[in-house]
Amino acid sequence: MIVLVIFFLGYGIMAYFIVNKKIKTVSPKQVVSLYMLLKGGKLFLFLAGMVVYMLTVKIETKRFVLVSVAIYFIYLLWDTWFLTSTEKKLKKK
Repeated sequence: MIVLVIFFLGYGIMAYFIVNKKIKTVSPKQVVSLYMLLKGGKLFLFLAGMVVYMLTVKIETKRFVLVSVAIYFIYLLWDTWFLTSTEKKLKKK
């Protein structure tokens, strides 16, 4: 499960730098599209990783899926809060 936390942390840091770089040069509609692209990419990579794990390990897959989905949703809430607060701070500058 530590791999999931590292994945989400790394993806969150990457998303922060991408948003930080793009928010000053794009329109608000493009920022929303960028958020959706980042969230969709994270979901796709997460699901692909889960499928690979389930096909290779085949032990306790039900528990792995439940814990992974819980971690995903917890991180999704934190990530959404973090990116929206970052956007508000950057717009004030």
